[in-house]
Amino acid sequence: RIRQCWDYEQICADHAQRLSLRLDLREKQAFRRIDALLAKHRPGKTPLRLDLLLRAQSGGVAGMLDLNGSHSVRIDQQLMDSLRADPAVRTLKIKYNPPWA
Repeated sequence: RIRQCWDYEQICADHAQRLSLRLDLREKQAFRRIDALLAKHRPGKTPLRLDLLLRAQSGGVAGMLDLNGSHSVRIDQQLMDSLRADPAVRTLKIKYNPPWA
């Protein structure tokens, strides 16, 4: 039995605390594509955590980058679908502060 229902777009806009992406920057033009996609959803209030996979002469390297302020984004279904469709995006997670808690 349903007690309450929320709109996904509203939950994303009001309760998303962080968007985490694991990006494989070994893909050609990956950062340029992802940055252009995220730029379409700025300014916003959801900070980003980018887990980056890079190529180096000695092998692979990984690093993490937290972005907020002017780099924060507005999360909506269009952004999620576009990110999931990009081959450089290995994982995508949204951390919520749920209104039902």
